[in-house]
Amino acid sequence: MRFLLSCFVLFNSFIATSQNYLFSHLSSGFDEYPYSSASTPDSGFVIAGYTKESTQNWALYVNKYDKVGTKEWGYQYDGSSSKKDLLHDIVLASDSGFLISGRTWSYLTMGGDSYIIKLDKNGNHLFTTVVDGKSTHWYNAGLAIDEMSNGEIIQAGMYHMAYNPVRYDWEINRFSSTGVHLNTFFIGLLNGNEYATDVLAIDSGQYLMAGFTETSTTGDDFGFFHADSNDNNLYFASYSGSGDERCMQIIRNSDNTYYLAGFTDSYGAGGIDFAVIKLDSVWNILWQKTYGGTGNDELIAACSDGNGGLVLGGYTDGYNAQGTDNLLVRIDSSGNTIKSIAFGGGFDDEIYSLSLDKLGNYIIQSKTNSFTNGGINDIFL
Repeated sequence: MRFLLSCFVLFNSFIATSQNYLFSHLSSGFDEYPYSSASTPDSGFVIAGYTKESTQNWALYVNKYDKVGTKEWGYQYDGSSSKKDLLHDIVLASDSGFLISGRTWSYLTMGGDSYIIKLDKNGNHLFTTVVDGKSTHWYNAGLAIDEMSNGEIIQAGMYHMAYNPVRYDWEINRFSSTGVHLNTFFIGLLNGNEYATDVLAIDSGQYLMAGFTETSTTGDDFGFFHADSNDNNLYFASYSGSGDERCMQIIRNSDNTYYLAGFTDSYGAGGIDFAVIKLDSVWNILWQKTYGGTGNDELIAACSDGNGGLVLGGYTDGYNAQGTDNLLVRIDSSGNTIKSIAFGGGFDDEIYSLSLDKLGNYIIQSKTNSFTNGGINDIFL
């Protein structure tokens, strides 16, 4: 798999008065799924995701760029022939390497397996660890990853048992700094369908997780979990409306307040809307707000704006969109909208990942088929 790059750019000053929008179109000739990005200490960044090279052969990739957009290296894992290898998250490690989380069929016993991969800062592979669930008959996937303050690695995701009705619970995996699997445990309601979508390491080896839970009375609800370094439950809460709410990311501010970002169809202007809950350091709700129009506006990714606010990304089918358009919303620390931008081509465009680099640029990856007239999906960076 090799990406063809046309006119690389940075997307700077979504916050500046003199706006500076710089774009790039990346394509390998196959379907692309640009799930994650991360800034690097040299003011560059990495983008990561997976490519569907055929119906059964999916390969994960990581590409590293310098601060002006020159590609420095690329890493690809394409496991056993005609197998699927998916990447869902990448984060910077304390040694300037990278931690990767996803799902693989290359080590298959039955169903997909969670995995973690560690790369050094130059993209060299250091280790891979695969978790096959509670037994060989469990399907599981690693959706998010982070490095804890004690050097251990924490992974969040989902699992379900083969042959049972397809319902998932939260799966939490913990590893040593060298990738040794230390512990796995699960969170879920009876007959619910629940994913852990994000994980955030905080102080003293503790961590936070966000996702969604499901009940027969309130549908899908935001879920929030706080655990200590031994995986003991310190706090768990769900936040529900009359319809469905799913939390996609948790983000920490410098003042130890936290944002839960996702989407809801319970409140807002109509259809699905972006939804944000802000919590204080002891998990009291400071405010909760929605953002969107009368159509469907679904949040997929969010990141800090570097000033106590958030940048929210996803897609909309409103605002005169043809198909779906990318939707960006920037809010301040009180939840007030500073700016909202919808943009896209003649088909489907959806923001899949957002991150802030060391120079104050936003690294925005969009999955688009507007360059192929509704055909395969490319990356709009």
